[in-house]
Amino acid sequence: MKIIKKKEKNKWVPYIKGAEGKKWFEPVSNIVLWLHNGLEPKVFAQFLYKSYTRIIKNEEFYFKKCVSYSTIGSSFSARIGKYKSIFDVSGSSVFPQKPRDVTILMNSNLGKNILSALNPTVNFQTSDVARLPLFPIESADEIFAQLEIAFSQHEAARETSVEFQQPGP
Repeated sequence: MKIIKKKEKNKWVPYIKGAEGKKWFEPVSNIVLWLHNGLEPKVFAQFLYKSYTRIIKNEEFYFKKCVSYSTIGSSFSARIGKYKSIFDVSGSSVFPQKPRDVTILMNSNLGKNILSALNPTVNFQTSDVARLPLFPIESADEIFAQLEIAFSQHEAARETSVEFQQPGP
């Protein structure tokens, strides 16, 4: 088990799980103790499954900007990680060069229709998402800016949010 010896910035880190109706942005709803490069969860997984990699997968992508998406449901949705996080299999994610553009594309009607056509079941696979053709969405920057403002206002008024400032109307 590799342990990075450097000053830890945070003991607790955001943890992306399933979509649970989330769309556009991933709020910090769950956190996990990740002290000493995740030593505690790794030791626990090692004890249970004889190999921590059965639970902790794709660790090289942890803390990278990502777009997570719903894997199960009749309607596809995607959300951008506002904070660098770790994730599990329920928090399936892609790591595009332009996460904002990909989030808008995945949540567009055209993007959702293409993804539904690629997989007509209610269980979206990583291979389905990887086959989504990338094309520009008109006014994507303006759309994303408005969504970001709305999300920040919502989170500033949500008492369990890490961005909470005061109760909203």
